[in-house]
Amino acid sequence: MVLISVGMIALLSYLFTPYLIGPGLALSTMVGFSIQPRAGRIGLLVVVISAGTLSVVVLERIGAIAPTANVVDGALVLRSPAVSFTTPSAAILLAAYMLVLLVSTAIVLRRVALAQRDAQRALQLQAWHLRQLVPRDADPSVPD
Repeated sequence: MVLISVGMIALLSYLFTPYLIGPGLALSTMVGFSIQPRAGRIGLLVVVISAGTLSVVVLERIGAIAPTANVVDGALVLRSPAVSFTTPSAAILLAAYMLVLLVSTAIVLRRVALAQRDAQRALQLQAWHLRQLVPRDADPSVPD
């Protein structure tokens, strides 16, 4: 599943430049995978998911694919090989992308925080129940 996500990040990074869409997609993908208990080593996950965007940068620099970002007269020019943007639609599209990215990441992180809070409450309640069942004098190391 991770490799499919990396492939999609790489494709979208090339279609919309690796500096525009790729980092946001990589970040939200990394958040999604890293909150899973089976995520494994986080360092490996960072390297693999970052490869989706960074591979496009490397391929552009070595000339294997056409560059999507150039500096022209001191201005950073980003071009998409897939879409030709016009001024108002590009701003609207980028604003919508930014909003979707922020909202979706906030929703995922909020759900994780609520689940963690619920688990902590359940643990505290179980500890309280256990204290009610076990007499205090059963463990001499527990102070009164």
